[in-house]
Amino acid sequence: MFKKIMKLVLRHKGIKLAYTKEMRKQDELWQTSKEDLKMMYLLQSRILDEAKQKGWQGYAVTYEVNNEEVVTDVYLNKEDYDNQTENFESFGNCKGLIKCLEDIMNLKKTILNY
Repeated sequence: MFKKIMKLVLRHKGIKLAYTKEMRKQDELWQTSKEDLKMMYLLQSRILDEAKQKGWQGYAVTYEVNNEEVVTDVYLNKEDYDNQTENFESFGNCKGLIKCLEDIMNLKKTILNY
């Protein structure tokens, strides 16, 4: 059953989040640890805001690590965060964060429509 649902998710174009030129630029810089931390924080915040507008109901925490990287931890819900349950995923770049949020939203949409 799970494999069947995942096939439906993969075929379904579903909900998409914007991946802008600035996000692409910062992701490229991120690969060499040269991203603008303030810009990366802002971009990841925008991604989370857009996901919330499109129906994502999870919880995320974005923070800076040793003045070297901005990381967003994604939780399936606030309760997991409050109970210090292990986070679902962590991301230091925009593309990975976008893909994770899209996958969560599209899986939920597919299950609800199944």
